[in-house]
Amino acid sequence: MSDANEIAERIRMSYDECKRGEQVWMQGRQAWIEGTLKLAQALAEGRSLCGDDDVAFGRWLVDNNADVVGRDDRAALINLGQNLTLTREILQRCASNSWRNIWEHNKTLYRSHAIEATESPKPEQTPVPAGKTDIPAVEQPQVSERQASEPAMPKALENKPTAPESKAALAKVPGGDSMLKIFRSKDTRSNLHKIAKRSSNGGWKFLIDCHAELNTSPTDAVIRTTSLRLIFPWLEGHGFATRFDICNRDDRRIIKEEVIPVVRANEAALQANPDLLAGLVDQARQERSKERAIQRQRPLIEKAYAAMPREEEEIIFYGKRLWPLAPFEKPIDDHNHYQTLCFAIWWFEDARQLNYHADERSPAHIAKGIRWMMRFQHEWGATYPEPTRGIIAKFCNLIIHLSQIYERAEGKGEYKRPVPPLRIEGASASL
Repeated sequence: MSDANEIAERIRMSYDECKRGEQVWMQGRQAWIEGTLKLAQALAEGRSLCGDDDVAFGRWLVDNNADVVGRDDRAALINLGQNLTLTREILQRCASNSWRNIWEHNKTLYRSHAIEATESPKPEQTPVPAGKTDIPAVEQPQVSERQASEPAMPKALENKPTAPESKAALAKVPGGDSMLKIFRSKDTRSNLHKIAKRSSNGGWKFLIDCHAELNTSPTDAVIRTTSLRLIFPWLEGHGFATRFDICNRDDRRIIKEEVIPVVRANEAALQANPDLLAGLVDQARQERSKERAIQRQRPLIEKAYAAMPREEEEIIFYGKRLWPLAPFEKPIDDHNHYQTLCFAIWWFEDARQLNYHADERSPAHIAKGIRWMMRFQHEWGATYPEPTRGIIAKFCNLIIHLSQIYERAEGKGEYKRPVPPLRIEGASASL
């Protein structure tokens, strides 16, 4: 019974400790938010003192012993300091402590808010007394679990009534009729009209061209930003969409060259699971990088083939070229001797055929069996003095590397082995 009482007491004490920790964490988070807002405001004010001169601003920070934040974080904080009310809302909703990431994932919201501010009449503001720098507090809204996963939306955009003439206004814009057929939401149409009015940045024409190419189906999606959702409305609630701004020239290039081809090749799968998009784009980017590397390396490979002696042959071992080697290629197991490589491949092929009825076993089992055989070869070679011991050890390591290539390829892939001799010079006639 005493054990039960002790366990119950531990449960109560642990629970109290958790609650105290939760309270400390919440207080710490709030303190970090307040400190971030003050730092962003101070950096934005300091930046304005130096105009557009980044060098002068950096020198000013150093001279005043205020160079305490890295360049990337400092740039993010200056941007966050341009709209402290919106920044407070975002900080209260997100869990990140990275100023740079917070800005990168929410910059389209700030740009949308800036558009709204320039196109709406500014209300009269009460002068702020000199020396008073209190940052306005905003009551934290209650949001659902799904809304909490999405970037914060400026209240000016959430609550602003949509102009009843948004449809007529958009219809007057070149290309507006095609957008009206796709986007049925009044809020989205109002947002499109604002983008069209800023057509000099190329975003409006890019949007029309994309939908003409993609043949987008009509949608009721409500989109108040200039993010990737204007091209793929089904990306609702996914942070990947906020990485791109169609009004930004560099983002448009990435969307056209990297994102759209991936979506067109995997459209059905992506509409079923939009979370796959970021991974597929990264995978396609890596494949293009490999292809560019191959294009750069091809002349060197062709040169290596041209320099290959007549008595040597090309060796491709289950999809991997082992001979000839270009200058940028490293030989397996530091072996760069053609004859040694040939003997190793001949030995491996014999072992593969004879290894416990190889045809009935998987490539993984065969490879492991060959590596197990090498264990005894290593022990046998260790009984010899140098340099014989070293030669046998290197040969065994070469066989092990070949088995690993074979296993990774699952016994498939192009295979060009050197033609084995009918009789190895010096071998016994009984063999």
